[in-house]
Amino acid sequence: MRLFYVTFPKIQTLSGQLSWSHIVEFLKINDALKREFYEKQTVLENWSVRESQRQKESGLFLRLGTSKSKQEILELSKNGQLRGVNGVL
Repeated sequence: MRLFYVTFPKIQTLSGQLSWSHIVEFLKINDALKREFYEKQTVLENWSVRESQRQKESGLFLRLGTSKSKQEILELSKNGQLRGVNGVL
């Protein structure tokens, strides 16, 4: 509960739009920038908890950070296609 309070001090902001299950998943992410990215994408794309987990496990944040075509990566993620460093997974 302390981790929740420290991580989400103002619950009525973005985190107020997420389910408790989403929040529990995001508390597992130590990097604040990475966690904020997944929070915002979850709200923006209306991802379920499973979809959020899938996107996190596929490394969407890292792929976008290293990609020259960020829009292409976002489109692939919307269509459920995973793409690793050396091509499609």
